[in-house]
Amino acid sequence: MKFPLEESMRMAAGAGYDAIDFLAAAPHAEPREFDCRGRERLRRTADSLKLTINQVATFAPPSSGSYADMDGYVTGQIERLDFAKDVGAGHLEVVPGFRRPHIPAELAWRWAIDAHRRIVDHAEKIAIPVAVECEPQQPTQRMWGRPAPANVHDLDTLARFISEIDSPYCRANLDIGHCNILAKGKPDSIRDEFLGFSGRVVGVHCNDNDGITDLNGVPGTGTCDFGYYLALLKEMGYQGFVSVELEGQEQPEEASTRSLAYLREALNRLRAYG
Repeated sequence: MKFPLEESMRMAAGAGYDAIDFLAAAPHAEPREFDCRGRERLRRTADSLKLTINQVATFAPPSSGSYADMDGYVTGQIERLDFAKDVGAGHLEVVPGFRRPHIPAELAWRWAIDAHRRIVDHAEKIAIPVAVECEPQQPTQRMWGRPAPANVHDLDTLARFISEIDSPYCRANLDIGHCNILAKGKPDSIRDEFLGFSGRVVGVHCNDNDGITDLNGVPGTGTCDFGYYLALLKEMGYQGFVSVELEGQEQPEEASTRSLAYLREALNRLRAYG
C-alpha cells in the first residue's frame, strides 16, 4: 500500500510521531519532482503538523564499476543535499556502495572516499551534515541476488570511512537492525565500537530482524535488544531522533503505530523520552 508524501506526513503526525524521514526517490520524495514551490509546500505542511523533517535518505552508488557512474552519483547526492536544505531536513543519509567483483577493494574504497569528499564539501557549504550508514554482510544477499556491501560493512569500516573524510559534516547514522546482524545475538560484542561514535551520531534507524537478514521488521517482533542499544545511545549523550525504518510493510499504518508504541515504552523505561 502506497500513500502520497503529504498524506504520509499527516498520518505520521496523527499517529503521534514527532518527526519524519523522506526517501529521496520516486514515488516518495524524488528531488527533481519538487520545484521551489513544492519544496516550500512540504516545509509548510510539516510546520502545520508540528512535524520535524529529520532526514533525507538515499540509495547506494551504482554498481557498474564505472567512475563516470560515481561522478553521476556525486551530482545526484548534491541535488539531494540541496533538497534537504530547502525542505528543512536535519541531514542526508548515505550508504557508500556495494561490492563490484571486477573492481579491487582498495580501488572501490578510494573511489568512494573521493566521491564522498566532494559530497561533504557541498554539505559544508550549505551546513547540512551527511550521515554515513553501514550495510552488513548477510548470507541471504547471494541467494536473493542482492549485491553485497563494499567499503562500509561494519562499525569499524564506518569509523574508518568517517575518519578519512575528516569533516565535521561527515557523521554517522546508526541502524540498530544492522547492529543486531553485526552482533550475531551478542550486543556486548560491539559495545565498544558502538560507543566509539559518541559525538558523531546524527541519525538512528530502528527496525527488527532475526539477527541474520535485514528484514526491516516492526521493533519487538525479532531478536534485537532495543533496550540495550537505546541505553547505549543515552550513555553516549545522543539527543537526536530515533527513526522507525520499515520497508515493504503490507499494513504500514498498523506497523508504524505498533513501532511507535514499542519504542516509546522502551525510551520511557530509560527516562529518555518526553
